[in-house]
Amino acid sequence: MSSIPSLPFRMHVPLVSDDSVAIRDHLIRAVREEAFTPFLGAGASSLRPTKLGGSHWQSVMRRLSCLDADLESEPERQYLRSVANGHGVELNAADLGERFEPEGPLDDALFSLQVALIQLGSYLIDAFGREMSRTRAWVLHIEDCAVRLSDRGEHDVLRDLFLNAADAAMRMRDVCSPPQEARLHARTIYERLLVCCCRICASNAYDCARTRERCQTHCERIDDLVLEVPDLKTRDELKLDELLWLADLFWHTVRFPLHAYPTTSELTFYLSLMIATSQQLRRGRLAQVAELQGRYGDQLDGICDWLEFCEQGDTPADLHLGTAAALQYQFGDKGSMVGESLPWPVAFTTNYDRALERAFDRLGVPYHVVFPVFAGSPGSEKHSQEPEIRQDQPEKETEHPPLTPTSIAWVFTTVFPAHARRSRSPDDCTKWKSDDLDKMGIAGPIVVKLHGSPLHRVPEPNDLHMPQRTVLQHCIVLAESSYLVTIMTDNPYPPWIEWALKDCTRSMWFLGYSIADWNIRLRLFEHVRPRMESYGEKRPRTMRVAFDRQFDYLQGAVLGALDVCIYKGELETLGAWLKNTPEVWSVWRDHLG
Repeated sequence: MSSIPSLPFRMHVPLVSDDSVAIRDHLIRAVREEAFTPFLGAGASSLRPTKLGGSHWQSVMRRLSCLDADLESEPERQYLRSVANGHGVELNAADLGERFEPEGPLDDALFSLQVALIQLGSYLIDAFGREMSRTRAWVLHIEDCAVRLSDRGEHDVLRDLFLNAADAAMRMRDVCSPPQEARLHARTIYERLLVCCCRICASNAYDCARTRERCQTHCERIDDLVLEVPDLKTRDELKLDELLWLADLFWHTVRFPLHAYPTTSELTFYLSLMIATSQQLRRGRLAQVAELQGRYGDQLDGICDWLEFCEQGDTPADLHLGTAAALQYQFGDKGSMVGESLPWPVAFTTNYDRALERAFDRLGVPYHVVFPVFAGSPGSEKHSQEPEIRQDQPEKETEHPPLTPTSIAWVFTTVFPAHARRSRSPDDCTKWKSDDLDKMGIAGPIVVKLHGSPLHRVPEPNDLHMPQRTVLQHCIVLAESSYLVTIMTDNPYPPWIEWALKDCTRSMWFLGYSIADWNIRLRLFEHVRPRMESYGEKRPRTMRVAFDRQFDYLQGAVLGALDVCIYKGELETLGAWLKNTPEVWSVWRDHLG
């Protein structure tokens, strides 16, 4: 019988620092030594400014102020401010009290829905707290935390509050135009509120619709839902997840018109509205929601539409401008780098947006974008979990033909500033082969989109020297299976990317990553794994740094295993540090004035 080998496990206590001077000096040194290599996560794109300026954020503040003025009780105002604070928005007392003036029928219905959601959420939290205090229920899994509503009079109040919200949602659905519906999902919101009402309120949903006068307006849709939702039945209990979902719904109605990149939680909620109505109203992780939703083409279209809408907004943040200027400084005035001119200035990102590219565009310097695409043959299989399309909904013509992927091809596009002379179009895409590195001229910094770049054009097969029958499609790593497939795939990256990840002279900076999700922890391990040395040997010369506003030792243990130092501070601070670094400021001044 073979014995189990002894493994040299060691305790991984993360190194945490709040020494801003030391971290800033390390950043400046990394830029000067041309070693600064950023990894940008979702938090980097969805930064909420400390002081919410700009016309778009002012519109959010104005809406919240109008809602606060319209509410009748202090608990409702506390609920409003609590939800706002949870999304980084602090209401200033001096800004409150503005009266609401609707800009049209949709705005009027939307405001009514928001007031109804605040009143409903505030009442439900109060009822939930009372029942938890009375029963002292044992909570084993927080997602299953629920209380049974013992006061039968509460059900009548709840039904009225739910129907107030449903009335407003129905009006909102009826006046919502197609472009607004694409981002708001008014129809789904209306149906989900009816499902939630039927599940929580004491009377049977079908009987409720037939016997109560207020339900008559929604009777026909409730009858349909009874047939469509197999488990639509009364359970006389309130789940914590439903409280969280209602709060997320309220925030979605407030922020959906905003031209600002979504946070991970906002994108998760947006994609969750694309799931069939019969699913539970539960807060999920992005990878889980994408896996359940299953319609890859719809996910891709939805993400593209929202990101394109967001990019109509404000100019790039200082964090992205500073990062782009630092990478441009590291590239210098070398003209056209070739394989011997390593290391190249590279930024890695797991985001789908073009926040960093927009910063390079603002600087007016050439750069490259590298991203993966699926390559395969035409297929006809549908996802086993793809929901059926109702007869009253015409089937949408898709631009994403069924695909049986056989490989992942990495392509790049070279983008030149509008005023520069160039030999190729900004939309040119060419496969970047490892054996072509020495022949490839590098015109500027490189942005590697590890999880895909859905806003870029997919090249034609002949652009990649592939057979004409090959089908190419955007590869976005979103669902749980996508994470697992890309992690388990042999050689998922071109050799030059593997080389960049292994290069121990680079100073890695993880910006905007939340390590609460298992898939993010796996991705961080995958990105840093090539640089990890065996136990007992000398550690890499350069430090790896992660910025984190709120640090958790349990979740941060994985960063200790990867020799990542955690700096407890705001991500906006790094943007200011970069801007004030003399080398970066020289690029900033020369290109932006």
